[in-house]
Amino acid sequence: MSLASGCVAGGTVGAAWLAAIDALVAVPGHKLTHLVVRIADPVGEDPQVRAAADALLAERAKQPVDTIANTIFPAAWAATRPEPRELAGHYRDMMPVLRRFPKNNKGLYFGRIVDYPNTPPDRADQLTNTVRKLRQERASAGGAKSSRYEIAISAPSVDVPIYAPGPDANKTMDFPCLSFLSFHLDGGVLHLSAQYRNQQLIERGYGNYLGLGRLLHYVAAAVEVDAGELLVVAGHAELDCGVRRAQQLLDDCLTSVTGDEQ
Repeated sequence: MSLASGCVAGGTVGAAWLAAIDALVAVPGHKLTHLVVRIADPVGEDPQVRAAADALLAERAKQPVDTIANTIFPAAWAATRPEPRELAGHYRDMMPVLRRFPKNNKGLYFGRIVDYPNTPPDRADQLTNTVRKLRQERASAGGAKSSRYEIAISAPSVDVPIYAPGPDANKTMDFPCLSFLSFHLDGGVLHLSAQYRNQQLIERGYGNYLGLGRLLHYVAAAVEVDAGELLVVAGHAELDCGVRRAQQLLDDCLTSVTGDEQ
């Protein structure tokens, strides 16, 4: 049995999101196995595409882009807390309040990053640990290693896992769809790759990309390096709206994106 797969790229969040949607529109069933999306500037946005994304989400009574992005990275809180340990502590203090919202009752992605459920009663602040390791490596006489920051579920003190084998063992397509994050340092540039088990491109895609891009930029700033590329791999990606509506979105936005990237 053959499986449809695809690899797309975009200079900005909007351009990459539209390219991913275009790839799904083009295949039978409008689903892909192993959709790979590369974003050169994962915080760069096209105002027309962002407005169209939020309009489509509102039309479908879904959460707006910023709400989705904030589940991965709380940009407003981070803006006044450049030190990861402070941001992580504030987020943990606020988690009981955040968990009161029905959409958050199964967990929060950034919560897993700063309060990963280790063997009880231990909890792992992976954001602070990752930045600490990156800083140590950059300051070492031998220079920083490029891939010591691989995200592995089995080593939360070293990596940044999202999926927790105990609490999540009986979950299927719900939280967490994001499985792991992996930072890679290439000279003075930090890149990020993310693995999703399942991704709905309309409801979550744009916000996922933007939240991950903001996380990458925050970690890069904390380590005093440049932010590079975001790579997102979805094991299963689907077009969660009608094909005609998706095509309308593409027709409305692709000209604007193409013009920006010329």
